[in-house]
Amino acid sequence: MVTRSNRLVALPLLALLCLASGSLADQQVTGPGVFKYCRGCHGERAMGGDGGKYPRLAGLPAGYIERQLKAFKDRVRINKPMIPIFQNYRFDDEVIAVVARYLADMPPDSLSLWPYEVPQDALAAYPSRQAFAEAGARAYRDGCARCHGEDGLGSAAEATPPLVNQYPRYLDKQIDDFAAGTRRHEEASQCGSLEGPERQAVLDYLVELGRDAR
Repeated sequence: MVTRSNRLVALPLLALLCLASGSLADQQVTGPGVFKYCRGCHGERAMGGDGGKYPRLAGLPAGYIERQLKAFKDRVRINKPMIPIFQNYRFDDEVIAVVARYLADMPPDSLSLWPYEVPQDALAAYPSRQAFAEAGARAYRDGCARCHGEDGLGSAAEATPPLVNQYPRYLDKQIDDFAAGTRRHEEASQCGSLEGPERQAVLDYLVELGRDAR
């Protein structure tokens, strides 16, 4: 028979067990355990999908991933699909650092970006395909290479992401966000300055640069 005194003893024991299991969970934070909250959108290999609606995360610099996750968490960078993640898991600095390192250490696969179809109106703005390619290379060199590197691979030390082997659709959306002020950092005005055919020329240049780097 369960008496009132037995129940009083059982309740503190149950509380202790809950606390113990919570502490154990804290000690067992792992990259794969946290990444399970990301797989639904970014895929099993963190290569994104849906034509670039979801970006590749594998191999991005850990510092960059940490910065973006904290921006999502603090609603500095707004992305509705990310909001429930921070409601369903203890995404504190420790957890963010663990999953950022896990993703940074994940070797990226090659995205299926080729053949890449350039919008015809962008091509029509230049006298030739070669002129279009040269314009993209020039605009990238003048506006992007200082941070993202001549090779488009970014810098782990500076926590700047690679732009090659990333979906053009995703990059195009980020340029729009920088221009609109919905995504911000110290070089946002520069990042958002590409427009029209010149922007498409840069995206095409990055696709070709990534193909050459394979």
